[in-house]
Amino acid sequence: SVYTGHGSHSGRSRWLETVAQLRTALFDSDGEDGQPDDLIFLCAQEVETPGRRPRTSGHVGKRTRHFRSLATAVVGADYIPLAVRALGGTHAMLFVHRSRFHAVRFCSVAEVPCGVGNRWHNKGAVGVYLLMGCGVNDVASLLLVSAHLAAHSKNWSDRDDNYWRIA
Repeated sequence: SVYTGHGSHSGRSRWLETVAQLRTALFDSDGEDGQPDDLIFLCAQEVETPGRRPRTSGHVGKRTRHFRSLATAVVGADYIPLAVRALGGTHAMLFVHRSRFHAVRFCSVAEVPCGVGNRWHNKGAVGVYLLMGCGVNDVASLLLVSAHLAAHSKNWSDRDDNYWRIA
């Protein structure tokens, strides 16, 4: 299932409203078997204000902390954060259901900057590679990507270049 949304999350009532909306979007569509989803991958772009984005990957800004708190509140205690990474304002968080955590065989996270000179973090992608056991000898591999590419229709060539750099 896919949910997209935006807006300011200031104030306690707005926070609770946003958490409730996201929980409804995520969990009202459990599989036909009534079981919870094994994985939840949450992504966001433009989390930090452009002029105030962290200059180093180790620094976490106020809006990043807010987004991470929101994501953790939305998925709830039944999910464990498996991968959390940001590239500038682009964020990716992968959660695994507690009942499926034992099936995780391998998890790796990478980032690819595509901004000015392919070094700035204002554009690019965060990818999560995951191997999960699906049976005695079966393993499923997944590659999940959150990307923020060049904008506007006139920049289609730059967007295409971004895609091929990430791929």
